[in-house]
Amino acid sequence: SIRDAKRLHQQVVPARIGRLTQITVDPIGDGRGAVAVLRDVSEIRRAEADARRQSVILSQLVSSATDQIAMIDGDGTIVWLNQALVDAAGLSDIEGGAPRFVDILSPEMRIAAEGELERALAGEPRFFETAVTAADGSDSWMLVTLTPVFDEASLSGVLVIGRDITSHRRAAERTAEADKLRALGQLSSGVAHNFNNALSVILGRTQLLRRKVSKDDLVRDLDIIEQVSHEAANTVRRIQNFARRRLHESFDQIDLRMLVSDTVEMTSTRWRSEASALGVRYRVRVDAPDADYVIRGNDSELREVFVNVIFNALDAMPAGGELTIKMQREGVFVLVNVTDTGCGVSDEVQRRVFEPFFTTKGAKGTGLGLPVSYGIVSRHEGRIEFDSELGRGTTISIALPAISSRVVSDDLVCASQAMGPPPTLADIVVVDDDEGVAAMVSDALRERGHCVHSASDSGEVLGLIEAHRASVLVTDLAMPDMNGIALAGVIRERWPSTRIVLMTGADVSALGEVSLDQIGDFTLTKPFELDELVYIVESAAVLACKKEGG
Repeated sequence: SIRDAKRLHQQVVPARIGRLTQITVDPIGDGRGAVAVLRDVSEIRRAEADARRQSVILSQLVSSATDQIAMIDGDGTIVWLNQALVDAAGLSDIEGGAPRFVDILSPEMRIAAEGELERALAGEPRFFETAVTAADGSDSWMLVTLTPVFDEASLSGVLVIGRDITSHRRAAERTAEADKLRALGQLSSGVAHNFNNALSVILGRTQLLRRKVSKDDLVRDLDIIEQVSHEAANTVRRIQNFARRRLHESFDQIDLRMLVSDTVEMTSTRWRSEASALGVRYRVRVDAPDADYVIRGNDSELREVFVNVIFNALDAMPAGGELTIKMQREGVFVLVNVTDTGCGVSDEVQRRVFEPFFTTKGAKGTGLGLPVSYGIVSRHEGRIEFDSELGRGTTISIALPAISSRVVSDDLVCASQAMGPPPTLADIVVVDDDEGVAAMVSDALRERGHCVHSASDSGEVLGLIEAHRASVLVTDLAMPDMNGIALAGVIRERWPSTRIVLMTGADVSALGEVSLDQIGDFTLTKPFELDELVYIVESAAVLACKKEGG
């Protein structure tokens, strides 16, 4: 280097020093000598290596983070983003045309997000929830934090951190939906109770008149009123089934695979015979791998659930399609997925499918099929979920607990079994806070020749029973001052021979956990037939006579 008059610059580790040393040699003049400068750079290089290592680690952490991270410039354009945001937004890369951040959001979210971004670019940290639309059109929700980034005194961009909260939102929506359905169930139960009282009077008075008239035109009119009353009673019963949870329910052991197979065969008239006549073809397939599908439940109610679900699926495929019923064990549950290839529904409709009376079928639909199914599955301690996408079909998932040692007590059981009419007439006390019901029941029993004393509240009952030594008490279950259960307890203590008939238009489980002895001897569910009323009350009178004779 001295001879060539060129500068020498290199790094070495001298044996005597043992540290990384930077040597610079500059020739002097025409080769007569040189100036050598030695500088220990080991610490500098170590610091540079640490910085590079930390930079790599930081880059890897940000790139592989599950949170969605991006840097945007002063115009709101993405200049860098990590893999999580690439996946969420469906972006391949940002080379040759990076999008603005708001453009990857759902269209309805962009105006609000634009306002938040402007405030962040003004130096104010912001956070908000928004939806991100992927390339396939699906949406995911994220909680976005916008943090202004400053280079000395000037703002150089905004750091965006988004956390996926899709599962949390869906869980919150399911909780809100369950709360709404519970509230609707309570409301429908109260309405059904009052409506059953009115129907009891209408049906009872109609049947009383029917026995007294002989003109054909009047008989025909009364028959029509009676028929419509029965139809109304069935509708009310379905409303009550929507959210009823019975504490005393008789469940049987059921092979769910067999029940589903039977239901598919039962509905074949619709998807095979009728469809074939219309030139429509459905392919219905049951996929149930070998497993234990035994549960405890009410077979008629569960069959109604699957009939509703199958018919809904067929309605969604008017031009034909494929219906698949897949069964499997999932932990302690038996899971049944019913999937169709129909038209699907929008998100707005999907949020309302379990609401009573909500229907997309116009005049052809009652809006009670899925709500009633929801109530039945809930009573069986299971769950039912609805997942649909417009134009891509629907899947309804039903999960029911597999069989266990759980014992469910029988519902209120009528004690009269094929008893004949009483040999003597009886003194009977009737109490109902609905005067129309009390009067109708009293008139029907008086027509049979019984001595009937009616009351409108439980306060009058004790005096009437004491005065007339009544052998039968017919009482409403739900009354404002003293409900039928409390009244029955007093009667049993003071007059143990008096038989008790409970009338109810509501769910007995709403009154709490009680034993059969506390309730009564017989129950009548409103609205009831007059023949049923007479049979039950006269059977109670027979028991009272036997008790007194014993």
